[in-house]
Amino acid sequence: MKMVPMTGLILNEHEGEVHDAELDYYGQRLATCSSDKTIKIYSINNGNKTLLANIKGHHGPVWQICWSHPVSGHLLASCSYDKRVVVWKESNDWFNIFEFTHESSVNAVAWAPHQHGTILASASSDGSVGVHVFNKEWSSKSFSAHHNGCNTVAWAPYKELLFGSDQTDFGKKLVLASGGCDNLVKIWTVENDQWVQVGEINCHTDWVRDVAWTCTIGDNRQLIASCFEDKTVVVSHSDDYSKWFSVRMHLFDSRVWTVSWSKIGNVLAVFAETNKVSLWKENTIGHWISCSDIDDTKGVED
Repeated sequence: MKMVPMTGLILNEHEGEVHDAELDYYGQRLATCSSDKTIKIYSINNGNKTLLANIKGHHGPVWQICWSHPVSGHLLASCSYDKRVVVWKESNDWFNIFEFTHESSVNAVAWAPHQHGTILASASSDGSVGVHVFNKEWSSKSFSAHHNGCNTVAWAPYKELLFGSDQTDFGKKLVLASGGCDNLVKIWTVENDQWVQVGEINCHTDWVRDVAWTCTIGDNRQLIASCFEDKTVVVSHSDDYSKWFSVRMHLFDSRVWTVSWSKIGNVLAVFAETNKVSLWKENTIGHWISCSDIDDTKGVED
């Protein structure tokens, strides 16, 4: 994975609040989305940006975007307050090649690991999770996940034969986590072509805002980080997807919006309402400690 210098990069082409920004697999292009109903694509080179595309088509604020793995082609998924999930494909210009309409705002989208094929999940305020599969043509299924609304989705990472001969399927199953306004993180998998709940993380007193899933290198642990309106971040681990053991990592001074794992799964980035990003790492006795803070006005603090 290429490291891309981003220091001092300022994006000011949107006419509304920017809700999400994501680099593609190679770190060469940056997609952003905004309340101005548009998605913008930038080329990133040595810390400089060039606007490549201004994608229009949503009829409300665009909450989140997600690049597919290159094996699926140059695809970008987006979701919006207009109740729609849209998949855009690049072919000189960007074209809408698929869309699905929920019954309320769509708050999150996430591509499954590419080893499973071209599969996209969506989370909606109508309480449902949608799973959209491309196999010669697109097909969609949705299921009720959180009765008060679903805010986020994340897929279990794909890991090849890391868990011993007695658990050869663990790490390779198609498994999904969702978080909702019922204060729960739920774990789902496919059985007999139906999505069924196989696990649950219940340790919070307010809405789940984001979940991030990783599998650590070395001890091969499956970890889910979740953040909540109650100002906490929880890290949970499991050996079978059904039983989860949780540790409250930290109580923050403000609500926490986003959590994200490093590529090797040992550092967790936490973004709080105060526009402050902190990085966390587990020490040798299982405690999570802050290894740096990133503040909009102060930069990096050790």
